[in-house]
Amino acid sequence: MHLIYGMKKITPFILLILSIQIFSQSQEIEPTFYSEISEIVSSKDYFKVKFGNPETIIVLDTTFAYSSKILTEKIVYDFKTKNRIEIEKFKQSELSAKELIDLDSKNRIINYKGNIKYNSGKWYETLVKYEYKKKKKIKKKINDAGEVYLKYIVFYDKLNFPIKIESTIVGTEDTRMQVVNYDYKNSKFTLMEFNYQGKLENETKGNFNQKYIVKTNKMNDPTEMYWILTDIKEPYFHELNYKYDSNGNWIEFIKVLRKPNGEKETLQKVFREINYKN
Repeated sequence: MHLIYGMKKITPFILLILSIQIFSQSQEIEPTFYSEISEIVSSKDYFKVKFGNPETIIVLDTTFAYSSKILTEKIVYDFKTKNRIEIEKFKQSELSAKELIDLDSKNRIINYKGNIKYNSGKWYETLVKYEYKKKKKIKKKINDAGEVYLKYIVFYDKLNFPIKIESTIVGTEDTRMQVVNYDYKNSKFTLMEFNYQGKLENETKGNFNQKYIVKTNKMNDPTEMYWILTDIKEPYFHELNYKYDSNGNWIEFIKVLRKPNGEKETLQKVFREINYKN
């Protein structure tokens, strides 16, 4: 099964690869249905641990496509306090970003400051603030004068899946939207995208598996799961393998894709070196 996006066909596998890459810069990009779903099922918040008090975490994250390495990212997290982390990111061994995040009591990002290197070689500084309310996330981008110039609001349903995303230019208050309707009974979704004039520009229909986690291990980490947008009659299936340190936090993670024809392909390998405070 393919998803129809405008006039393009996008396979669930391609969406998966795109979402893994895009989510790496999730603080900078505009939230979308696909980035929100990726954040739920394939989070790259590698600074989060279940046990202990980390001082630094060094991550090596490699993504593959068609058995070829397409992206290697090294991330260094330096915990200044429990709720403040300095981050350095390296792509293909070159420094690509220096970031600072502040967390709330639920380990969610509330303040983000990033100095990001783009393909042109130029560096760009960005500031983002987050607010969290019941079934709602508000993301605000801040300019050099300290003023909000873009605001995004993500609304969630009772199952915590995104149902509406508003993107507003502050000042003109022009807003465009993504609206998502789920047919959970039949494992389907419809995504409608409206422009700033309120006109429907694109409509996407596809599969959506609410119950995508099949098995978990004793650490309550998923070990088998469907790709959430796959057709359950021809499922794309994930096998997830972990290794843990003596504190019970994972230090190695390998994601393998099992295709409908039974073929297997490694999608991602992540290694974490966690150094704990005494």
